[in-house]
Amino acid sequence: TMSIEETFNTNFGLADLQDVTVTSKAKPPKNAPDQSLIDFAVTIPDPTGLVVVLSLTRTQTAALSPGDYQYDIQVVNNTDGITRNTPTGKFTVQESIT
Repeated sequence: TMSIEETFNTNFGLADLQDVTVTSKAKPPKNAPDQSLIDFAVTIPDPTGLVVVLSLTRTQTAALSPGDYQYDIQVVNNTDGITRNTPTGKFTVQESIT
């Protein structure tokens, strides 16, 4: 499995993560045979805070090709419908040694 923890700062325009829907997708490296976007499962450990945890299952992680991936996070305010997108994050998958 794989997890990434992201913390929004208050400049992002949110005081907390109550009443929002959060999604995140990763884009594979250009050399990956499958160019489909990868959906992260998103967990909000404490809605009164500004932390989200993005995770992939063991099966999803095992299917990742080596290379550099980019991801973004989309936050939709369920009250006013405003959508906010985070800047792109990055992670690297290294080729398996064993």
